[in-house]
Amino acid sequence: MNSIHQLSLFDHLHDFDRSDQLQRLEAILSLFDEASFLETLRRRRGHGRNDYSTHYLWRVFLSFFFLEHDVMVSLLREINRNTELRWLLGGAMTSRAPSESAMSRFLKNLQDFLPELRELFIRQREELARWLPDFGKHTAIDSKILASRALTSTDRQRDGRRDVDATWGVKRYYGIGEDGREWESVKKTFGYKLHLLVDS
Repeated sequence: MNSIHQLSLFDHLHDFDRSDQLQRLEAILSLFDEASFLETLRRRRGHGRNDYSTHYLWRVFLSFFFLEHDVMVSLLREINRNTELRWLLGGAMTSRAPSESAMSRFLKNLQDFLPELRELFIRQREELARWLPDFGKHTAIDSKILASRALTSTDRQRDGRRDVDATWGVKRYYGIGEDGREWESVKKTFGYKLHLLVDS
């Protein structure tokens, strides 16, 4: 027998003790000038499935990085649990998080708009420079290992289901212990090395 979930107007009240994290997320999302880019995505969608708005999917995509989730499915679970986060990203009280398949299709479509994404990034950078006159005057550089979900390399063709670009890399860490002796730790990871040049 099918069951029907009974919604209550009061189910979400405990979520509205807004956390500092959600306040920061709201502030960051408000800074993006993505209207023209989202219109391009909407035209690409055409008369296809429209279970979730492009605006909603885009904000879920951005929040994935800010909320520091390792995999998309964990973010989708959080959105389902947290009514205020769902509202902030563009969902309604009675809606759910986008399905895994919907996010997978959206992320795949984004790969066709890399030039537009780069243009959006440049516009955001220029806007930041307008507010921070010394932006870029002093910089710092660092690197970070990004582990792949794959276990090893593959010769199979790229089809969106496997990582064909990751390689094995080694990073060495050095330090001095409490006993005054120098130590070295070697970490071998299958994935990528990200180099960051940031304003300091």
